[in-house]
Amino acid sequence: MTRILRFLTGPARAVALALAVHIFFGFMVVIGLQFEPDIQKVSLVEPVQAVVIDQALVNQEQERKQEQEHQRREDAAKRELEKKQAKQIEDKRQANLKKRQAEEKKKKEAQDQRQAEEKKKKEAEVQRQAEEKKKKEAQIQRQAEEKKKKEAQVQRQAEEKKKKEAQVQRQAEEKKKKEAQVQRQ
Repeated sequence: MTRILRFLTGPARAVALALAVHIFFGFMVVIGLQFEPDIQKVSLVEPVQAVVIDQALVNQEQERKQEQEHQRREDAAKRELEKKQAKQIEDKRQANLKKRQAEEKKKKEAQDQRQAEEKKKKEAEVQRQAEEKKKKEAQIQRQAEEKKKKEAQVQRQAEEKKKKEAQVQRQAEEKKKKEAQVQRQ
């Protein structure tokens, strides 16, 4: 077997392949010649009333209809897409509007709460000031009462002093009277 393989190397191989191809094509030619063609006989042709159909026009019309149908579908798809996008935009706008309204409501509530707190603070400040004013008035009244008490005490002390002086003067007069009586006696 190795001898055969060595033989099929180089120019011998080319010759062997060329012979194989020639034998194959020769065989095909022989087979093709053995078939006899079927020859038809000529007969009289009867005229037929036929309408000429221009296939090119028919094809163009079909293509035009298909193109119109395709264009109609594309337009419908575009309209659907535009409607969908418009709906999404509207939904987004509504969501943003609701969000903005909620934020504004929160801000307003916070502002109202701050104003209420400020009002409470002002009321508390006014009340505190009123209490301080009452305290000051009470203190002034107490001071006035203390002043009146002191004045009354000073007046009492002055009266007592006058009484003492009057008593001392009476005692002095009595003493003088006694001395005068004692001297008269």
